[in-house]
Amino acid sequence: MRIEEGVINEISVVKLHGRLDGEYPMQLIKKVHGLVDSNPNIIMDCQDLEYMDTSGLGALLSCRRKAVSKNGDVRIAALIPGVNVVFELTKTHKIFRIFKTLQNALASFD
Repeated sequence: MRIEEGVINEISVVKLHGRLDGEYPMQLIKKVHGLVDSNPNIIMDCQDLEYMDTSGLGALLSCRRKAVSKNGDVRIAALIPGVNVVFELTKTHKIFRIFKTLQNALASFD
């Protein structure tokens, strides 16, 4: 798992690479909770996320709770079908705003 962070149009973008499972969900939580203090609007760019288990989903939910507590949001972009099914099976696609592309997610904050 590799996590990259950047800012586009004053929105924090967290790009996830590889697998979000095992020890990595806690790393993601720590990184995003730190970002939320300075910018509570976050996009998780999942274009290169190959796999996510329920611990990874729990991490995303934790990040969203933190962002919402600071009047922000966590939005999801560019899910591959194998990862999208985790959101659908757990019904969390009703909690997160999920976009086909990073550009669409960025535009949703306007």
